[in-house]
Amino acid sequence: NKTEGAMLIFLRKLGADYRALRTSLDVVKTFPFSSAKKRMSTLVRSSGNEGNLYTKGASEIIVEMCNSYLANDGTSQTIDAQMREEIMAQITTMASA
Repeated sequence: NKTEGAMLIFLRKLGADYRALRTSLDVVKTFPFSSAKKRMSTLVRSSGNEGNLYTKGASEIIVEMCNSYLANDGTSQTIDAQMREEIMAQITTMASA
């Protein structure tokens, strides 16, 4: 699909090797795509018992699930109503390009 292809190209531009990265991860559980939920997720163990949940899907669903974002300076910032609108405006712009 186009989204996955774009993500792979992005990784390649960052100099990442998807296959090596994928085989090095400890995938705990995969939640397949659900048309009702409009998303899919993968739970990956990062260290010890800690894990990260990676989710992709319909942008409006993912944005609504989020309450913070990682800013350019590496800090976690709260998503308020104005920021949510800005994010959705950027998504709309990218989708129409």
